Parts: sequence; structure tokens; C-alpha cells
Amino acid sequence: MGKVYSLLTRPIRTFNIENRAERVITREKPIRAPEHAGVQKQREEVNKLYPDFMETQNKKSSQLDDYLKDVFVVSEDPQEVPVSQKLIVSRGKCTFNEVVEFLNLYYKNPQEYTVEKISQDYNLDKEIVVNIVSHFQVLSKKNVEEMNINKKAK
Repeated sequence: MGKVYSLLTRPIRTFNIENRAERVITREKPIRAPEHAGVQKQREEVNKLYPDFMETQNKKSSQLDDYLKDVFVVSEDPQEVPVSQKLIVSRGKCTFNEVVEFLNLYYKNPQEYTVEKISQDYNLDKEIVVNIVSHFQVLSKKNVEEMNINKKAK
């Protein structure tokens, strides 16, 4: 229904659109929207309390200009980024950073950092550590040229 309605109303909306737009653009001054009655009351109250309010607001203050000239802003980046506090992880679970850490240790030296030792250090079940070690690897950067040479040599 919406598509049919828009198909019917579009010609009415776009009728003589160029001439109407040209009339609006060539006007000398845009027409202001009508003010709410409360705005006029507020303006009258302000004029009673502070008759020269608009003059003081539009006038340049040399004292404020001098204050602004004296302002000097120095911005420095913090040198040390605060290290976040260590997360408290329940027994049988570990954080992503800990997984990356023990995978790195395991792949660098599997004889020293065995599955049993990792499961004791991180309070994990041995089966979970075996699954992690067998199914996950830490991303590492490899040289494409060396990989191509190794493939050709085989």
C-alpha cells in the first residue's frame, strides 16, 4: 500500500518543483518561523531586568580578549599506559592471554612445558589442555618466499 501511495503522491510533490525552488532561493531574506508566546514574555522580562544585555553581549570585551591571549595549552601523551589489573578467573578456566602464553611455551619447548605441567600451572583439566594444544595454534609471521622455496624443494 505504501508503494502505491508514494507512486500517486510523487507527481503532486514534484509538480513545478524547479520554479518553486527558484522562488525560495531568490528571496532576499528568509522568513523567520513564528515565535512562541512564552519567548516574547521572556524577552520582555530580560529587557526589564537588564536593559543593556544585548549591547554588552555583542560588544567586544578587551579584558576577556586579554585573558584569552594569556591562555596557553600544553598537551602531552601519557608515557606509560596503565596495566590493567589481573582478572580473577575461576578454577578450570583461563583467559585468552593465558592460552596464548601457554601455547607459545608449549610450541617453543614441548619437552619442558608438557600438557601435565600446563594443566597444573593454569588449574585446567588435562583433557582440555590436550584439546587446546592439538586444535589451536598461535599465529606467526611466515615469509612467503621461503614457503615457496620449501614447496619447490619437496
